[in-house]
Amino acid sequence: MATLTKEKISAISIEYLPGEKELDLEATLVVGQGLTDNFTRTEDLGYMTFFGTKRYMCGLDAEIVEYDPDLTREEKDAKIAEIKAIVERLEQFFGKGNLDPTNEKHWSKVKLSIDRKTTNLDLTNPRTELLVHCIRGGGFTTVAPSLEKAQVTGAKFYLVEPVEYAESRIAGKELINKAISTLQKLYESKSFDDIFFLAKYILPVEKAYTKRTPKALIYEDLDKYINGELIRQSKRDSARLFLEVTKKSKIELAIMSIVKDAEYFGFIYVNDKGEFKNNETGGVYGTTLERVVAHLQNPAYDHELDNIKTRVETKWNNG
Repeated sequence: MATLTKEKISAISIEYLPGEKELDLEATLVVGQGLTDNFTRTEDLGYMTFFGTKRYMCGLDAEIVEYDPDLTREEKDAKIAEIKAIVERLEQFFGKGNLDPTNEKHWSKVKLSIDRKTTNLDLTNPRTELLVHCIRGGGFTTVAPSLEKAQVTGAKFYLVEPVEYAESRIAGKELINKAISTLQKLYESKSFDDIFFLAKYILPVEKAYTKRTPKALIYEDLDKYINGELIRQSKRDSARLFLEVTKKSKIELAIMSIVKDAEYFGFIYVNDKGEFKNNETGGVYGTTLERVVAHLQNPAYDHELDNIKTRVETKWNNG
């Protein structure tokens, strides 16, 4: 196991992953959804039945590694050797043999308890280190081993590793600086429509920009978005999403802008089948805004696009 410096130890933490509605600064949060300031989440360590034997998901099980089909023989040997070294070291505190993954007497007492959105972990404490191994081993549904895993599994918390923490801070600053620089270049070199469609695509539809909205005001709101002032999400995520959107074609940006406002104005709505439907033509476009955009880019449906485009642009021009 790599040596953990004091700086790295303090960097390890359990972080809360907010839902989409919590990220929207203008959305009204429903009671019972999201996380209140005062909370406690407690969970027992999970286990699996492996060849008829109950084995706790402690992240220190060489037997599970041995049968992992996704690892090469070389990777298995390295991982098993690492586990053995960690177990041997921790047994000096917990006692010889107590960390066997089948030892129900020991592992049934291991519990995860969280009462804050950010929990800093001190790995100089053997009990805390053991808990971290359990999280890495997927032993809890409340905390995922990484942000990526949390986004896939729906876990409300995730583990931030030392290297990830340091790298994310640097990468985050680079992303934010690049996004701000890109916005400035776009503002200076692109037309009003380019900035208008970019803002319509990425910012909340309630901003209700029209063709009479000053370009400088739209620029200011995009700058606020990048800096995390308009949406409840990290500056890094805002910057990343902004840069991704700037790579989309003008046609895609324009159609998404039209579609978002068409829904906002009630020109299209979601029917009882969960499909977006045109309130005039009766045309059905798909179950998500992305599918609606893809549908309307098909030349066969130009008449449908013209219908909502004409009505939305009337709003834009007369606003």
